[in-house]
Amino acid sequence: MLPWQVPPPPRTVDVCAIRAATRFNQETFASMLGVSVGTLRNWEQQRRKPTGPARALLMVIAHNVEAFRGAAQAAIDASATQ
Repeated sequence: MLPWQVPPPPRTVDVCAIRAATRFNQETFASMLGVSVGTLRNWEQQRRKPTGPARALLMVIAHNVEAFRGAAQAAIDASATQ
């Protein structure tokens, strides 16, 4: 794809819908993203917008929720055995 053919990213990211699709609670989802629960709540309540790497990761999760769930579950299982 040529640079001028790349579509712009969506202007908004529905963090609440993305988290609901993962079926993780706020604490677990925030931990998996590496952000505080307060930050996640601000995103979900649209007081703030995710930017940079967090926004990119959220867009990837929205595109393939099951891949994220599998990776997240593997990380959770690995930390439980340590």
